[in-house]
Amino acid sequence: MYRSQWGSDFVIFESDGVGIMLDFEYNANGSKAVWAATSTIDSGMTFNNPQVVIDSDNSVASRNITVDWSIEIEDLNSLQANFKNVSCKDREGIEVDCLEIVEKYYTKLIRIF
Repeated sequence: MYRSQWGSDFVIFESDGVGIMLDFEYNANGSKAVWAATSTIDSGMTFNNPQVVIDSDNSVASRNITVDWSIEIEDLNSLQANFKNVSCKDREGIEVDCLEIVEKYYTKLIRIF
């Protein structure tokens, strides 16, 4: 289980190269949202560009900017993971500069379990 910089907790399950990510998000007023995504996990233990399949409050689909990313498990002993290949697109699918978003939300993951 990991904690993101934006305050969500998530876990990734893998079987035969297919990964499922469950994400639990909390905000300052205590409300919660849950989303689930699927992806492939390659031999390098990278969860590549997950596709959201369930979004309890439509928060992922309603964003003006979408963020594509991968998560790589860098150390199989400690299971430490990091975001890789982070990029942003606008609603039309055109890549946009998102360095500020990346630095604020996608520079580290904290392994909590």
